[in-house]
Amino acid sequence: VHPYIQSSKDFVWVDPLTSLEYPTDLCRYLGHTKKEAGRHTLMGVGQYYRTAFNIKVYGAALYVAKRDVLADPKFGEYATLTSEELRDRDDFYEHLMNMPDHGEDPANAMGGFFDRTLFIKINMQLSTDAMRKSLEADWSLLTDEMKSLIINSSFKERMADERMQQKIQSKENSSNCSCGQKAPLELKADPNCCARGTELVFTWRKNGDFEIRLDQRVMDVFPRSDIARGIFSEYMNDNPISLDAKAHFTDGFPFLLAPLAQVKGMSSAVPQTGHESSNRERKSGSASGGSNPMHRFMDAAVHSVGAMNTQAHTLSKWMQDGAVGMTSSAMGSALGVARGLTEELDRQRMELVEGAVALQKEGMEMLSLLIKQSTEGENNGLALSVVNQAMPSLSPFSNGFDTYNNDDVGFSPLEIMPDEIGIKIEPTMNFTHRLFFTTVHVYLLLLFVLSLPGSYTKRWVVKRRILETKKFVASQSQGAFAAMSKLH
Repeated sequence: VHPYIQSSKDFVWVDPLTSLEYPTDLCRYLGHTKKEAGRHTLMGVGQYYRTAFNIKVYGAALYVAKRDVLADPKFGEYATLTSEELRDRDDFYEHLMNMPDHGEDPANAMGGFFDRTLFIKINMQLSTDAMRKSLEADWSLLTDEMKSLIINSSFKERMADERMQQKIQSKENSSNCSCGQKAPLELKADPNCCARGTELVFTWRKNGDFEIRLDQRVMDVFPRSDIARGIFSEYMNDNPISLDAKAHFTDGFPFLLAPLAQVKGMSSAVPQTGHESSNRERKSGSASGGSNPMHRFMDAAVHSVGAMNTQAHTLSKWMQDGAVGMTSSAMGSALGVARGLTEELDRQRMELVEGAVALQKEGMEMLSLLIKQSTEGENNGLALSVVNQAMPSLSPFSNGFDTYNNDDVGFSPLEIMPDEIGIKIEPTMNFTHRLFFTTVHVYLLLLFVLSLPGSYTKRWVVKRRILETKKFVASQSQGAFAAMSKLH
């Protein structure tokens, strides 16, 4: 769960400490559409405190381009970490505050090619002179030339745009501050102060450009990666300007990186070493005719459901043809067609029920085998290795549906996930989830089959077979629970 998006309203998160508002997506703020460049998502907000009284001078927020992050293979290393664990990873912060130079090998260089933004929002009215001096004193990693370039560009005298004119007239801006910008005389603007809520925004593009904005207005764009690296390092190095901001910058990454944890080979519950173990598994699996019981069960489920779906489609088509035959024939032959229709319905329904019963028996056998192997494993990790092997999702949203028996499992290339806050890829599904997912589908199919009309004599046959199945399932369940009790 994203802590800021979850508590936001209309894509705006309100800081409970200062009541300042932060957009959860800077897409439009930066002047591009979501379709064009993807979301620019809020990762975290922290406070910059001054004096012994811990006065909140401004809030600092970090944003990153979601599409770029998911395309960066280096982020996969952090996909399974919590925000607390990320705070202890200096290499993670190094990745955030660096970007490879053009022509440099990204695999061997620090940082990654992704757009990122540092969003500063002041919590009190300040004079422009006070802001200049504060920034000059706080930015210790920048040279005097860099500081002068940024500050002079940010507060350069310009005509106020429409947004600034609205801020000058707002009730919250009682001093009519315009933050260095000129405005029509009737607005009585004061260019020597900046109102509470003024936004100073620095964006570092993956092409190396460094963009400076004041209240969403682009003030300047410099091809200076050295300045951008210095600004982001000020807030994420070992001695940051704000410890609170650095700590909170990791808040949203577990949510953002969650899709990378779903990519095969990115993480595993069973430690594997290189290609050797994967090749060994594939060879042993092929030699034993698919000895993994989990794979065998999923094969039985998929193929049985597919066969029953085919039968249902054939039955539906046969019913339609029968109806056409009844309407086109005379009344005398209609009764014969109807009798034939009833007999065929019974036959097709019996085939569907038999397929479902076979699937249920196969499932119980596989489950019993799984538990038996768990009790007989030579080491403690064997029981988990059978269930936690790389398995695809059975969701129709999954690109790997019905491909877990392919020879290239575990070696599929990194896939770029959809650029949506509400991702379609569900969280990690364990064995219980998959078994439940398959059982529900079979149960619904059985309800459909049993709802079809049938003759009185055929119902006794179906009932007897269902009773036999129940007895078989009960016996298998008792054996499974007995095996499970040995584990404790």
